[in-house]
Amino acid sequence: MAVENNEVSVLKFDLWKEYDSDGNLSAEGNYKISSFIDCGMGGAFRAFYYYRIGKWKYFKKNGELDFVLDFVPKEHSVDTRCEGGDKMIFGIIENITLEYWDRVTANKIYELQIFFFSLLHNNYYDSTKRKNVL
Repeated sequence: MAVENNEVSVLKFDLWKEYDSDGNLSAEGNYKISSFIDCGMGGAFRAFYYYRIGKWKYFKKNGELDFVLDFVPKEHSVDTRCEGGDKMIFGIIENITLEYWDRVTANKIYELQIFFFSLLHNNYYDSTKRKNVL
């Protein structure tokens, strides 16, 4: 369990199961936590975030396996509010098995590679645009 300001954090790590609004298992895989340096009114600070890593299983509403994707950790230079930015690691889908090509669209890849951080601070990092969004 991660704690931020004496409250349970929104950060996810290790094995995680995600459920849809009806309570059905929709995905299962591992998250990893990392950080980067950002700047605010008080100066530089370390911001933590989580990202998918390794094999992730995605399920249909009926519980059957739909597809499996492998998220490979990659380091990228990103713009932050600090001069010069920083580097961040996030899970990138590099390959899609041929059997899943009809189910894993470009929009699905886009959706799965976006991640959020600092939800308690009402901002997030859009990994596709490589910048913070307030």
